Amino acid sequence: RLFTGLTALQREFPELVAGVGGIPEMCFLQYGDETVSRTVTTACAQSGILFKRSAYNFVSLAHEDSVIDRTLNQLREALSTVVKPA
Repeated sequence: RLFTGLTALQREFPELVAGVGGIPEMCFLQYGDETVSRTVTTACAQSGILFKRSAYNFVSLAHEDSVIDRTLNQLREALSTVVKPA
């Protein structure tokens, strides 16, 4: 569910998200730019969703659907506020 949602975000924001890494059980967004990564991660942290920004960005399998949905919605909101790179 999370992997599918991250893939949808990559298609929605191709200028910001370079791809989705990992396998469904252990997936993460790959940003094309460190500034975008920092901006999105900070925005998510301010809303209570934490992401590690280096290798091994693995997701806990313990998250319920509601948490995954909230996470994807927050990521979409954060990505929509990033100024597009020139």
